[in-house]
Amino acid sequence: DEALWAAAAELHAQGVRLVWVRRGAAGSLLSTPEGVTELAALPAEVRDVTGAGDAMLAAFLAALASGLPPAEAARHGHAAAALTVESDHAVSPTLTPAAIQARLTGAATTG
Repeated sequence: DEALWAAAAELHAQGVRLVWVRRGAAGSLLSTPEGVTELAALPAEVRDVTGAGDAMLAAFLAALASGLPPAEAARHGHAAAALTVESDHAVSPTLTPAAIQARLTGAATTG
């Protein structure tokens, strides 16, 4: 992870404010000039990983656009990825903001 931190620091030095390194089942690393946050992947029963990265990034960006702080937005991304890998579809028909929030609420109470 030290190489990731160094790369993030270099990007910050070049003016990049937000670096999010997604690592699949290993979670993700979120770096801002204020600090670094490690986020765990949410538990999921994997059926198909197709579309998980796209769903993760889309939910993250939507959450950022709605005004959530980066770490909370990343959690939304993780929830969207978990919901997607549990689906047989690349774009899960049940992936909604409400489903993401429910997954986050469930993760807070179970893990």
